Amino acid sequence: MKEYRINENLIEYLLSKGVIISNKEDALKKIERYTYYSIINTYKSVFKNEDGNYICNVSFDEIYALFDFDKEFQNMMQKHSLNTVILLGHLNPDGDAAGSVMGLAHYIKVNYPQYRVIPYLEDTLDKGPKKQVKADRVFDPLTKPDIIDERYAVIVCDTAVLSRLIGKEYYECAETSMVIDHHASNEGYGDINYTKISEACAENVYYILDQAKLKKTMISEMKPTAADYIYMGILHDTGCLSRAKMSTMQAVTGLLDRLRK
Repeated sequence: MKEYRINENLIEYLLSKGVIISNKEDALKKIERYTYYSIINTYKSVFKNEDGNYICNVSFDEIYALFDFDKEFQNMMQKHSLNTVILLGHLNPDGDAAGSVMGLAHYIKVNYPQYRVIPYLEDTLDKGPKKQVKADRVFDPLTKPDIIDERYAVIVCDTAVLSRLIGKEYYECAETSMVIDHHASNEGYGDINYTKISEACAENVYYILDQAKLKKTMISEMKPTAADYIYMGILHDTGCLSRAKMSTMQAVTGLLDRLRK
């Protein structure tokens, strides 16, 4: 039987495992509010090596950021009193860019119906992903957003540098922005930047989403759903799982479990 630890001891336990905690008081408040299980146990596999140890230099804030996506998104929209969000990817988009953008678009559409959601992908999208995108029953992301005198937020996926961003003009005119990426070369742009080095941006997307809300998208919509797109993105950037790590396989297993139900 594992020894029960009070919250203060859990902080020391994480430090002993090499997790960087820059502000113990803040970390303790978050654990007390959301529980250790919700923050650490749910997502710790993303930050562990195959030998079960935490990867070098992983921080508590990185782990917490996964749990905090929905709150960050809602705060972003409410703080700026916005009703519209545009989702963008990189030039000549591949399956990962399309999967990340479209997966998030469907997730937001279902779980936050009060917002207008506009995904935009360049028409040079790879042939395979384009076939799935064209079958979409909700969005037409190959058509430029019709935004006239409207305030909005932007979410950028799978794009390390602004010079490769499709729809850069929308980013530059946005009231606020969020970036979700997996490239080590990410420039750190955006008002909120969540970059976690991994095999696929879509893998990061899977882990930052609330799993109950992701399941809701599958119940509420006809295919392709958010889960279908995230699965497509992971498959593309891992060479059909030939470069998959443990966290990747766990994400795919979770998606397949949901897709079968």
